[in-house]
Amino acid sequence: MFEQLPDGGYAVRDPGSTNGTRLNDEPDPIEPGQPVPLRDGDRVYLGAWTRITLRAR
Repeated sequence: MFEQLPDGGYAVRDPGSTNGTRLNDEPDPIEPGQPVPLRDGDRVYLGAWTRITLRAR
């Protein structure tokens, strides 16, 4: 899940998915249920095949 933070930024949160959610080149998935703030250029990997690259406008 992507969620907007009070400061206007965004975070990704894995609700407990089967395959996990990884950020950038980290080998381990993010902790389920914990929001992780995102920055311009971050790459979010959902499962084994889906990558989302974030760009600020």
